[in-house]
Amino acid sequence: MKNPSCALFDPGSPPGGVREGPAGAQRLRVAGRPGPESRAAGRGRRWRYITILFSDLCGSVALSEALDAPDYVRAVQHLRAVTRRVVAAGGGTIARLQGDGVLVFFHGDAGPQEDARRAMACALALHAAVRARAGGWPLALHSGIHAGVTYLDDGDIERGRYDLIGCTPNIAARLSALAGRDQILASDVVLSGHAASFLTQGMKPVRLRGCAQPLPTCEVVGFGHGDCAGVGWGDAPARLHA
Repeated sequence: MKNPSCALFDPGSPPGGVREGPAGAQRLRVAGRPGPESRAAGRGRRWRYITILFSDLCGSVALSEALDAPDYVRAVQHLRAVTRRVVAAGGGTIARLQGDGVLVFFHGDAGPQEDARRAMACALALHAAVRARAGGWPLALHSGIHAGVTYLDDGDIERGRYDLIGCTPNIAARLSALAGRDQILASDVVLSGHAASFLTQGMKPVRLRGCAQPLPTCEVVGFGHGDCAGVGWGDAPARLHA
């Protein structure tokens, strides 16, 4: 995976193609703010600037060993049902729900700032819903959120409902892997402009495998004094741009 701060994306290249462009090639920064060209790149489903949330169940192996097989299956089924409900309420789209993990993206009409806000609000709501599970199952998530230019394509039975290719989903997944139990790690790209809306802690540069430069990241721990505590809940899901 190339360094997300300097990867050159060619909207005309094959899906997932990242190349070093010729002189004069237009640069789309995955780890920077999106220009108008990044949201307009491609038609149908092609290169899009989107925000991605990757969440996974903590300690799934230990949990599967601690529970009887039927109880573990019911726990995972409950997790999936909660995920579908919370993501739909938060205006996100599930790209893939596999095993005990989920890949969600946000790309609505209101633009990338609202996408980022919805992603963080959705992550907080999802973690809270999983923590509140009655019945004695010790369920908790760890999540990562990142935003950038991603190749968005239709999926299939193997790849999931949508296929997301590029640095952005990889970075979101790696941030999730770094997160501790019930922890949400978000990159500074996602956090930009939302200091008053969310409570965060521990901003620090994180080194990710394959990235030449550290990625500033911090933990999202709750809603701040802004007005976003209820954003997305009960609203219509965001629509994809044409």
